[in-house]
Amino acid sequence: HLPPRQTSRWDGGTSVYELAEDFWLTVGGKAAIFRFRQDTNDWNSINSCLGENDEYHLRGVSPKVALDIGGYLGSVGIPIAIDHPEAQVLIVEPVPWNAELIRVNAALNRVAERVTVFEGAVGPPGVTTSEIRFGYRGDSNLEHHAFVGNTSLAYDTGGDVEHDAIQVETLGIAALLDRFKIAPDWTKIDCEGAEWAFFDAPPEDRARLPFIIGEVHPVRGHVMTDLVDLLDGHTVTLDGPPAGPCAFKAVLND
Repeated sequence: HLPPRQTSRWDGGTSVYELAEDFWLTVGGKAAIFRFRQDTNDWNSINSCLGENDEYHLRGVSPKVALDIGGYLGSVGIPIAIDHPEAQVLIVEPVPWNAELIRVNAALNRVAERVTVFEGAVGPPGVTTSEIRFGYRGDSNLEHHAFVGNTSLAYDTGGDVEHDAIQVETLGIAALLDRFKIAPDWTKIDCEGAEWAFFDAPPEDRARLPFIIGEVHPVRGHVMTDLVDLLDGHTVTLDGPPAGPCAFKAVLND
């Protein structure tokens, strides 16, 4: 029995959004409930990850320790925890309003004890803070994507449109895995261009991520094939336009 759809109001800092709750099916066929902001791309983001859409190819994988970088509302990490009752999940999300909803959604799905949220960003070794911009206002398309943050590690400025900007804690591969004492066997990364900085790490650090799937973005002068050279210890498969953004999979070489 599924409860009826619910709505409420949520203060997103500079605007007030109507919240809704609805149900989806995970790739494993289990019910997942998500709370999301109406009139934003929240619904699209959740829908793309679950059920038959399965943007990050969860079908057929059985992570024991999953790392979800760029968690948004938890629509990748939380279904992993639902489908795999033994799995531990670390979700990285720098936008505080998103991190709050990840915690809410983990609790709604009764997996909060196995889902940890790092309310921060990823970057190269030695970088401890970065700026996250979000909450764009004054343009209908940007307002629809208001909670998709972009980072100073990928873009020099936040542009001329009014927006919010905050400094957040930023961790490299080794610092992140050591902080949370995890050894992920499955990693998803979709962090709006910060992936280049995160992967710009010693080979032994990158080797701690044996399986990576996600999206790579054309920022800082990078072309998509640069990822093959950067992740030189992995076999990298690109799936998308050469100009990017482009989906990719990287598997650590034996």
